[in-house]
Amino acid sequence: MSRVNSFLLAAVLVLTAFFIISCTSMEGIRDFSKNGIDTVSQGAESFSNNIKQQFASFQQRPNFSKAKRLDKQASERRQKYGDEDEQALNLYNQAIDEYRKCVTVSNGNTGEAYHNLGKILYTGPESLRNYSEAAQYLNEAAEIYEKQKKKATILSAAYSDAGTAQYRSGDYNASFNNFKKASDLSSEYSVIEARFLWLGLGVKQDLPKAMDVLKGAALAGRDVWTDIYALDYQIQQGQKGNSRSQGMSLYMDYLKAKTMGESDAAQILTKSADSGWPPAQEELWSAYRQSKDYAKGMPYLQKAAAANFIPAFFEMGYMYDAGLNAKVDYAQAAKWYEKAATEGHSLAQNNLGSLYSNDKIAAGNGSSNREMASYWFKLSAEQGNADAIKNQKQVAKQIKMENTVEILNALAAVTSATADIANALEPSAQPASPSASAQQTAQNNSSTSRNASASSNTGKKCPLCLGNGKCTYYIKNYTGVCNKGKLACMPCNGTGKDDKRGVCIHCHGAGFLVCTFCKGTGKCSRCGGKGVV
Repeated sequence: MSRVNSFLLAAVLVLTAFFIISCTSMEGIRDFSKNGIDTVSQGAESFSNNIKQQFASFQQRPNFSKAKRLDKQASERRQKYGDEDEQALNLYNQAIDEYRKCVTVSNGNTGEAYHNLGKILYTGPESLRNYSEAAQYLNEAAEIYEKQKKKATILSAAYSDAGTAQYRSGDYNASFNNFKKASDLSSEYSVIEARFLWLGLGVKQDLPKAMDVLKGAALAGRDVWTDIYALDYQIQQGQKGNSRSQGMSLYMDYLKAKTMGESDAAQILTKSADSGWPPAQEELWSAYRQSKDYAKGMPYLQKAAAANFIPAFFEMGYMYDAGLNAKVDYAQAAKWYEKAATEGHSLAQNNLGSLYSNDKIAAGNGSSNREMASYWFKLSAEQGNADAIKNQKQVAKQIKMENTVEILNALAAVTSATADIANALEPSAQPASPSASAQQTAQNNSSTSRNASASSNTGKKCPLCLGNGKCTYYIKNYTGVCNKGKLACMPCNGTGKDDKRGVCIHCHGAGFLVCTFCKGTGKCSRCGGKGVV
């Protein structure tokens, strides 16, 4: 009995202990579950905050491609809808924000980011412009480009943009310094440096130095002749005591407005021309010529020519050469071209050379057209005219070819004369023996039929055309040989068109020139097209 009781007591104790342990374990599980959920919740919140921070950091990272894309979209929108378009302004502001992020880091795009940001702030919509800030960014761009040893074209453009922004902010001295740096790198900007010296903007006025800069640009192939002759005219008038005229003062205002692209430049030019200033009159004619309003511009050109303004002589020549507001008249064109050419006008020298080269006028005083063409092309080429340099090489080849043909003709004539003399000096044949005579007669009779056709061609094959009777004139840089008396026009490549003037002034739209060797006949000059001499 005692053993049973002991067993029961032990069982009760075990069950009690198990109950106590069970209750304690469930409480632990509940506590563990509660703590675990809190820990997971805190971890998820921390992870979410970390993701948000990383995304915000990513948004603040410089994105140069995005900035350029926004800039381009804004420019396209502005061009289509104008400066006041809200969407365009919004895109510009976004582009500015992106560029500003880009300039905070140093990498390969930093210089361009500064440059593009500066350009928006001085060329963008009026409400966004800040010339002082733009100049600061553009100067930063130039410094970075210089350290990166960028090409002269890129660096000079940055200096030029900085100079323009500084000019618009009123800092003429800093503007001049930047334009001078641009000019030192590229003759493209030399005319602006010269105008600052001419006008005395940000630097002491120095007309001789301005002239030196312009002539240097001309030698580099830049078309600055309008400025050169306008400045020269002003210097001459100053020497005569006439430099303080109203027309000249207005022209100086025009140059200032023109240099920086001001909208009222054309109006100031007209006022200067109406005040009687010849450089303004000639330039106004050029503007009317470009718009093909010849009748309206003609009175200004005639007044400038009457005042002996050299560029007006050239324009008068071109008017007759191209048939603007008048019939084509090469003699009149040559007359006016020569007046300008003798005064050193490079374009007139080149065009006068072309008239001779293309046989539009005839040379006098025993000179050939090619010689006169070479003379004028050489003078123009020495002043840096790229067209004249090319034309001079071409006419030199023409002269060499013509000399070669003349030598061949002379040799052919000598050969023919030598043969005639040899035939005349050949001794008479001796009388043949009766048997030999009979034998010769038989041979002659047997060959009569074979030589019948040959007996009709008594002449010799022409040594110049080799018997085909065609002109042998050949110029490498044309289309090749003379084609039925025609040669393709070199200046327009046979198209008859000119990108600047519409119709080629050399062939007047025909696309070809008459061969000067055969005079347009297409026949050999030695045998006259017969093939035999």
